[in-house]
Amino acid sequence: METNPALKMALHYASKGWYVFPVGLNKKPFAGFDWGKDKLATIDPDKIHEYAAKYPGCNWALDCGRSNKFVLDVDMKHGNNGFAELAKYTKSADTNYKVRTPNGDGYHYHYEGLGLTKADELPGLDSRSLGGYVLIPGSIAKDEVTGEWKRYELVEDGPLGAIPEWMPKVFTERKEVQQLPTPEGFTFDEPHNVTRVTEWLKNQPPIQKGSRNNSLFNMACQMKDFGLSEGKTLELLSLWNLERVYPPVKDRELQIICNSGAKSKHSAPGSKTPEAMFGAPAIIVPPPKVDFTNMTEDELDRLYGWGKAGSIAAGLKCINQKDFSTIPQREFLLQNRFAPGFVTATIAPGGVGKSSFSILEALAVATGRNLTFNEVIETGPVILFNMEDPEVEIERRLAAAFIYHGIDKTKCHNIYHFSARNREKIFCGDLTGQTATINDQTVNETIYILKKLKARLLIIDPFIGSHNLNENDNMHIYAVAEVFRYIAEETYAAVSLVHHARKKSSDSGRGELDSARGASALGAACRIAHTLDYMSEKEAGPDKYNIPGGADRRRWHISLNSAKMNLGEESSSNQWYGKGSVKLQESHTQTVQAFFKETLSEVETRPPENELLCQIHNAIDDDKEYSFTELKRMATENNFVDKSSGMILKYLNKIFEKDFILENKQYHVLAKPAKTNPKNFTTYILRTKINDNV
Repeated sequence: METNPALKMALHYASKGWYVFPVGLNKKPFAGFDWGKDKLATIDPDKIHEYAAKYPGCNWALDCGRSNKFVLDVDMKHGNNGFAELAKYTKSADTNYKVRTPNGDGYHYHYEGLGLTKADELPGLDSRSLGGYVLIPGSIAKDEVTGEWKRYELVEDGPLGAIPEWMPKVFTERKEVQQLPTPEGFTFDEPHNVTRVTEWLKNQPPIQKGSRNNSLFNMACQMKDFGLSEGKTLELLSLWNLERVYPPVKDRELQIICNSGAKSKHSAPGSKTPEAMFGAPAIIVPPPKVDFTNMTEDELDRLYGWGKAGSIAAGLKCINQKDFSTIPQREFLLQNRFAPGFVTATIAPGGVGKSSFSILEALAVATGRNLTFNEVIETGPVILFNMEDPEVEIERRLAAAFIYHGIDKTKCHNIYHFSARNREKIFCGDLTGQTATINDQTVNETIYILKKLKARLLIIDPFIGSHNLNENDNMHIYAVAEVFRYIAEETYAAVSLVHHARKKSSDSGRGELDSARGASALGAACRIAHTLDYMSEKEAGPDKYNIPGGADRRRWHISLNSAKMNLGEESSSNQWYGKGSVKLQESHTQTVQAFFKETLSEVETRPPENELLCQIHNAIDDDKEYSFTELKRMATENNFVDKSSGMILKYLNKIFEKDFILENKQYHVLAKPAKTNPKNFTTYILRTKINDNV
């Protein structure tokens, strides 16, 4: 007797002529099981048992279309009351076949016949018929309200009623969604909108299996809002799908998702473009043409030329009039790192220690000590403007750096810090809701303090805390970057912007300006940029730096790499910094990290052929000939090198090209006729000891 409730009910359904097929615990058909297209639903008991053996413990579903059934699904979930909605149309479900579902004690009402199956705008009501299926009693599913696993339960097993007269009318009346007005003169795929979406995609987190379709659909809807056509959305999402979706969805599936997003009625195309949100851009009217032929040279010069103060002509300079010996060299505070009057960006992922590293550089500029690999050229006061941490945390990190590097705080009077964590001290903000607005008070206060203290370096940590604009919008971020460029030029101080890197799925991004999170305008505005990143697992391993503790300790070693250098020489090598631990007081049980520069030496590795020769040298005897075949077999069996036999033979040919001497032994390369075919030759190696008396 069958004991599995779902299988038992599947056989019962089949005996009634109702077609069934197996589904998983996720309520979906099994991979490769196309129940609709291939008509795999069955009423054959033997076939049902065959399916049950192939998919043990599976759920079972009713093929509504082939069974000539219409099922009304009444739900009590997601805040919807399907029974209250149903009561608007009828006092009774008009059928005597009812199944309780696991979702908030909802019900499936079964009817004879086929009917319409769309009820998107009826809260708590849905339907299944031709082309659809429902799980049958005995199947198990998770209650989306309580999270408990429950079975579908048959509560009424009476005769099925016909589809009620009220139902077709209700299910054919569609409620139209009110759409936002399309911006006047809107066209799809404007270049600035495509660029905006491209930058936006860079910062979207990877998608894992289980949420792919829903996440991609939401992205497609947003891309439509950003002003992209279905075709352009598919083009950009196809690349993103291959790089950031694990595993990627199939091309056909992605086409369907993009088509659904393009048809979404919740917002109009382009509803989130800058034009729609902030108004249409100003229409550029070309200036009136000037008839230069009817004007004298004096008039032209007075209006447009050298005679008009501030004109382009007045600012023109011919380079041959410049004495090259009077051109000064570039000025730096730290060589190739901070330049007075310019902005530097430091890009790093979360947790690397951006703030502690900035403190190390601040100490170098303030004290003149070469605490970093970038030589101190000029010293002076430094201002740390921290946008995230409370004052006490900044003081902890500063104290740790002072203690670690043995700096007497009584002799260092030029490091100042300011915590803006709980203060409205942003430099640039969307204060009007429409345009990027400069906070003049904060900007002027900063300029005044820099000039008053004669500060040489201003550190903004992190950059995102200095504004409340859209970090993915190039125009917004360019406006913020221009504010800091203005501060640098007005005070002739260097400005350091500490910025986050975007999320990544591998050890990529080191030394790459594009690794910065958000719009690319920040990197374009900075004249110098570096990335700060953890040591990779490979670098920590035995073949590179062989760090004690290996991969478990790699996060204690940080690499600074050049990403942009418009004012100096590019550095092609890693600058390595370590993290030390400091107890601020002996009674403390916790430590605070402090950065220090460290010199790492790569592990010396011998080429595979040298490793092979070393092993052979220790394994063979003097005055005995060895063929290449014997040496290859010896190397393979004893694992002299972790290479294929073909590569070993290649190394042997490279090693024994000619005679040579190694450790007082002479290696002779001999060629003798092969025993099986004298026309061919076999190579032998003979080693002899060199006579010291000769």
